[in-house]
Amino acid sequence: MLQMTNEYGIELIKIIERLRLTWYDDGFGFRTIGYGHTPDKYFPFREGEKISIQQADDILLNDLKEAEWIVKRELNVDEMNHFQTSALVSIAFNSGSFKNYNKKQDKWYPSDLMFAINEGKPKEVIAPMLMYHDVYSGGNLAKGLLRRRRCERALFDLDNYDVPPEAWARQIYMEWFGKKGVA
Repeated sequence: MLQMTNEYGIELIKIIERLRLTWYDDGFGFRTIGYGHTPDKYFPFREGEKISIQQADDILLNDLKEAEWIVKRELNVDEMNHFQTSALVSIAFNSGSFKNYNKKQDKWYPSDLMFAINEGKPKEVIAPMLMYHDVYSGGNLAKGLLRRRRCERALFDLDNYDVPPEAWARQIYMEWFGKKGVA
C-alpha cells in the first residue's frame, strides 16, 4: 500500500505518462510500457509484449513504491502534506528514482531540492525549485519535462481540494500541456 502518494499524485502521473499497453520508445531511447515503466526485475518485458490495464496499474503501484522509498529516505521533515510528498514522488518516479540514486554517496539526485526542504525553507522557496529539477535531456531544455514539473508544482501547492483527483489532474494537464490527457 502506498503511504506517500495520494490519488491526486497517482492520477497526475497516469495522465502525464499516458497508458500504453504495448512497449514503445519513450523518445529518449528507453523501452517503456504501461505508465512509463522501464524494464526491471519486477517486470522485465520484451519487445512486442502487451499488458492489460490491471497489469499497468499494478506495475505503476510497484514503481511508485520504489520512488516513495527514495523520497522517504531523503526526507527529514514531518510537516509536508500528501500533496507535497506526492509531487516529490512524481519527480522521483519520472527521473527514475533508482537510476538517479547515488549508492556511493547514499543520496538521491535532487539534493538541492531535498536540502531546501530538510532545512525548513518556506514553500515559496521550494516550489519554484520543483519546476526546474531535471528538465534537461542531452543538454537541451525538454519542454515536456518543464511542463510536467509545472504540473508537479501545482500538486505541491495544493493543500486541500474538493474536485475529484482525476478531474483535477486533467485540468492541470490541459492547462500546461494544452491538450487532452489520456489516463
